[in-house]
Amino acid sequence: MLAGIVLLATNNVHSCDVCGGAVSSTGGDAIPGIFSNYIGLNASYRSFTSTHLTLFEDEIPIVSNELFSTYSLQGRYSPIRRLQFIANLPISAVKKEMEEEEQYAWGLSDASFRVNYLLFDRRNDSTNTFFNLFLGTSVKAPTGRSNFRGNEAYFFHRNMLPGSGTWDFGFHVDLLWRRKEYGCTLNASSLIRGTSNNSYDFGNLYASRISFFRFFEIRKSRLMLDVGMAFSATGQDRNLHFNSVEDYTGGWMLSPSLQLNYFWKDLIFRTSAQRPIIQDLAKEQVVNNYALQAGVIYLMN
Repeated sequence: MLAGIVLLATNNVHSCDVCGGAVSSTGGDAIPGIFSNYIGLNASYRSFTSTHLTLFEDEIPIVSNELFSTYSLQGRYSPIRRLQFIANLPISAVKKEMEEEEQYAWGLSDASFRVNYLLFDRRNDSTNTFFNLFLGTSVKAPTGRSNFRGNEAYFFHRNMLPGSGTWDFGFHVDLLWRRKEYGCTLNASSLIRGTSNNSYDFGNLYASRISFFRFFEIRKSRLMLDVGMAFSATGQDRNLHFNSVEDYTGGWMLSPSLQLNYFWKDLIFRTSAQRPIIQDLAKEQVVNNYALQAGVIYLMN
């Protein structure tokens, strides 16, 4: 039964999420499963701490905490085994705590559409081994809110809004090898980002992840334990009005990750956690504290 791959479109790319939020959102997820159409719901939470710039050296810097939440509807349709169409529609919110005050910004985020092609599909039944390699391309449409409301401009950077206002294009590679109950995955993605109507140029995003997994039989269900390491990076944003580099943008991080997938009948329950061990976001002005994700997928055939 578990003979193929379910590839999830978890590319919930927001504007930038204080430089680091979107840095980790372009990597693909590969779950050994069946080649099924599916529909799913996903929730993700990302926590950051930002140290704000001061005018004078002897000033005590102001520190703020940002919590980004994203809730998305995802779906995949595969007319033939080698071709997959994947769509993702997210809603995002950010809560900012600074000087004992809380501020919020939320709205519809940018929808994305991805096409995967199964380039290699190798299987050896005698050794219960298979190898799959997908190549994919994606487009992110400016469906999300990318303009400030009310007094949001006093508290949030443009790259913290739900949408970017740009057309962005991605390229993806997903590799999976499995032998019996063991296997490994390798994912790599890049997102080439555009310039908004207000002359804000977003930095490009890059992400990769390698992981090792094992299946465990639990009565009539299965549990998949996945342990991996993810690297992600983003270029700095630019304000073309002033030809200047934006603060609180750009950087990279290296993060161990733990993922659990529980297969029960036509459902897959997913949860994952990630915490950087090395990072340099916005010249160390921003710290990524953790990222959590949970979701459920319904396999339709």
